[in-house]
Amino acid sequence: MLRRFIVGNWKMHNTISQAEALIQDILKIYQPDSSIELAVAPPFLALQAVSRLLSATPIKLAAQNVCPKDEGAFTGEVSPPMLRDVGCHYVIIGHSERRHIFGETDQDINEKVHAVLRHSLLPILCVGERLEERQANQTQSVIQHQLQTGLDGLESKDFPHMTIAYEPVWAIG
Repeated sequence: MLRRFIVGNWKMHNTISQAEALIQDILKIYQPDSSIELAVAPPFLALQAVSRLLSATPIKLAAQNVCPKDEGAFTGEVSPPMLRDVGCHYVIIGHSERRHIFGETDQDINEKVHAVLRHSLLPILCVGERLEERQANQTQSVIQHQLQTGLDGLESKDFPHMTIAYEPVWAIG
């Protein structure tokens, strides 16, 4: 039986102290359920603090983005080894905001998927169409292209370690 998977993406909300307070509030009411996997994706600066608070819980930590490089002169970027070191299990890749605001291509996303898997992190690959694509009856072709390119080069052994999140851009907000 597949478990339900819920990820709370905090986007660019909450300072470190606000993130700690939010997690403490969540933990006060959280009741573990073996049929549900729960993860939170706070901003990068709060990952370490939230990781400490989650360490004795079944709630998993997710990063909102990743650089496909392990290290180097990539100012402002965060690598898969850094995310593993801070306690992340999951990484959100291909979020519509990364695609449409920051111009990430399907090839960029594919590189990130490979990098995350190489470091035993679990990618959450987001796919979804914009409103104009939906209205033009292009949903299936858009999703198919995003999946084919995003998953290119993976082997069948990789798929059990991935989550595909359908996130139609027109439905966000």
